[in-house]
Formats: sequence, structure tokens, C-alpha cells
Amino acid sequence: MKRYIQSARYVNYDGKLLRVNDGESGLNAINRYKTQLAEEEANRLESERLAKEEARLAKEAKEAERAEKRKIPKYKDHTIVLTKDGEYYQVFDGYYFQPYDTVMYSAMPCSPDGKWDYYEDEDDYRWSDVPTELDQRDIQRKIR
Repeated sequence: MKRYIQSARYVNYDGKLLRVNDGESGLNAINRYKTQLAEEEANRLESERLAKEEARLAKEAKEAERAEKRKIPKYKDHTIVLTKDGEYYQVFDGYYFQPYDTVMYSAMPCSPDGKWDYYEDEDDYRWSDVPTELDQRDIQRKIR
């Protein structure tokens, strides 16, 4: 138990001099001081909680904005891109593909200068793969 010393106008409690108001006892002054400390601590905790909540909401808003940006095609039609596997493609018709949460393109294999890689024989089985579906995450960079 903490001890207190009382003078005519002040009381010493826990190393602090507390003013005793008119018509108030030393114990009342100590209780007033404890109540004030408890209110200040509650206000501090509430402000910390509100700051954390505000930061969480800002983070969620930023993540939602980034998710919406991922739905927009990054490359325009006829853009030549280099994929991660080192092949060049000319991309067309970018669209958001919900199941994979990505943007997909119709893509035609080409050379770095934009000339399409045609197959000599029209009956070649590789024609069945043209145009190719290309995921935006597989694109390394834009060429032109």
C-alpha cells in the first residue's frame, strides 16, 4: 500500500505533490488523481486502437486499388513483348480472366521486329495453336 503525507494544501502521493481542493480530503485528492490517470490511459489506448484501425482500412483500400489495377490490360493491341521463356509475341485483345485473376491476351509468335512466324505448310499441326493465349504474368517486358 502506498503511503501519503498531507499538508494544509497538498498531499504527497507516489512521489508527486497533489493539490487538495477546498472541501476535499487527501484521500479524495488521491482518488481524483488515480481517476485522471485511468482516463488518460483509456484515452491513449483508444487513440492507439483508432490509429491501428485507420491504418488497416488504408491498407485494405490500397490492396483493393491494386487488385482493380491488375484487371486492366497493360499492353495495347499489336504490342511486341518478350516472354519469360525468351520468345517474342505480338499481343491482341487483352481481357481480364476471372478464374486465374489475371489478364490474358491472344498472341501471335513473331520476330523482335514484328514479322509473324508463319508455318510453311498450311496443314502443319502447329497452326492449331495460333493464336496462343498468353498470360500477362508470363510477359517479361515490352519490346515496342
